[in-house]
Formats: sequence, structure tokens, C-alpha cells
Amino acid sequence: MSDDLFYFGTDHEVLGMLYTLHGAQFGGAVIRQHLKQTLPMAPMAYYGLKPDPQNWKSLVVELDQSCKQKGALDCISTGARQTFELIDAVASAANAAGIGASQHNTTLAVGGQPTNGGL
Repeated sequence: MSDDLFYFGTDHEVLGMLYTLHGAQFGGAVIRQHLKQTLPMAPMAYYGLKPDPQNWKSLVVELDQSCKQKGALDCISTGARQTFELIDAVASAANAAGIGASQHNTTLAVGGQPTNGGL
């Protein structure tokens, strides 16, 4: 894996990425609710993405079906791990540059098609 390109080469790896990102949205929503109650003046910008329960349900159905295929679970796990590595790399680079993670752009390749996006 190069320093500036994270590649998700299989559909199963993309499922692992989606599982991680959707899970992070749900986790962020829980954190946001807790912060609003306990620290109402705290900045909430990092917790702004609202999860979509219907998308989550669809993803779980797809994961359940995919996990029945030989070798799929390893690929899904690889995609999830790569996503965590990407998030860590973006956060580390942003921290080193003295900027917030939402201001840092990196390149993400899904199925061979690079896309630029800030995480």
C-alpha cells in the first residue's frame, strides 16, 4: 500500500470499507447525542454525518450474503482494516500539518477508480 493511495480491489473489500464507515457514522451519532447532553457548548462539526438506517440494513443483507462465499470474510476484513488505516493516516497527516481532519484530502481508489475526497 503506498503512502497516498489506498486501493480497494474487490467488492468484498469495498463491503468492509462500507461497514467501517457506516459503523463510524452510527458511533458518531451516539457520541454527538452524549456531547449535546453533557457538553452543550462543545464543537459538533466532526459528528455531523447522520447515519441512514435503511442503507445500514441493506449493507447488512449484502454482508450476510457475501460472507457465505469462500474467502469473502478475509477480503471484507481486509477492506475494514484498510479503512481504519486510511482514517489513521488522514488523522495523523492532518495532526502533523496542524489542520483538522476534515480539511485534509487524500486519494481513495475503489475498484481501480481513484477518487479525491476529504475525510
